[in-house]
Amino acid sequence: MELKPLSDLNFQVEVRENLENPVLVKFHAPGCNPCAVMDTVLQELAPGFDGVMFTSCNVQDAPVTASELGIRSVPTLVLFTDGMVRDMLTGTHSKADLRHWIQDNV
Repeated sequence: MELKPLSDLNFQVEVRENLENPVLVKFHAPGCNPCAVMDTVLQELAPGFDGVMFTSCNVQDAPVTASELGIRSVPTLVLFTDGMVRDMLTGTHSKADLRHWIQDNV
């Protein structure tokens, strides 16, 4: 399952105005190996969370959004509920840790 791509152009509508479902955003950068690892983990996790939208945001395509959220390193995962930041994680994490993190925050 591919993560839905986000940018400064669609972030507001897809994440901030999405009051139906929690949204997990993976902030990443080109050439970031840990980001690629997290991509694989999230793609494997996504099918188990029907009510959560899994997305991916290249910080180069969303410099305004990344700045507003204080994203200083990648990968950073941000979980939104009702359009607001619920929790953030930075770095790589195991599939089991991420499963628990998502379950604890949705």
